[in-house]
Amino acid sequence: MLRRLMRTPLRAAAVAAALLAVLAGATSVALASIPDSHGVIHGCYQTSGTAHKLTVINNAVTAHCPRGYSGLNWSQAGPKGSPGSAGLSHGYSTESIDGRTLSESSDTTVVATSTLPAGSYIVNATVTFTAVTGENIAQCFITGAGGSASGGTVAANNGITTIPLTAGVTLSLPAAIAVQCAGSGETTGENITAIAVSDLN
Repeated sequence: MLRRLMRTPLRAAAVAAALLAVLAGATSVALASIPDSHGVIHGCYQTSGTAHKLTVINNAVTAHCPRGYSGLNWSQAGPKGSPGSAGLSHGYSTESIDGRTLSESSDTTVVATSTLPAGSYIVNATVTFTAVTGENIAQCFITGAGGSASGGTVAANNGITTIPLTAGVTLSLPAAIAVQCAGSGETTGENITAIAVSDLN
């Protein structure tokens, strides 16, 4: 009789422990299934009425939505988007203080960049020139850019003036951008800066 009394509590404790283990396992499975192993959250939304109630379901337990509901699934993390284009922030600059004697009969390259990659650029340049004899007139332009040239006049000997230039240039192939001038007088300082941009409108 004593043995039976001792066995009964032991047996009950073992059964209780087994039930607790099963419930704990079921709970962990249920929790781990929302979202599922692929990161998808499963739901059902009410198709009738205006509220369209939405309920999240455990797809491992409830495979189908109840009557009057339709399935609606979404990812915990959305699909990876395509990589964006690299930002354009490249600048190129060249300056010269060598000085060039201008000619009225031909264009003289007074400053030029190194070879640039194909692309679109906003180009800014300045040319400073001085008179040699009497009134000197010069006109300068950026190669590869549309529009008219910019010019300046120095009225007296040893006078100095600066010609500013701005243009948008598109290169279909790698090439250099240059500033060329024609007229009389001499240049005393030149610089050119090209900033790469995504497009010119």
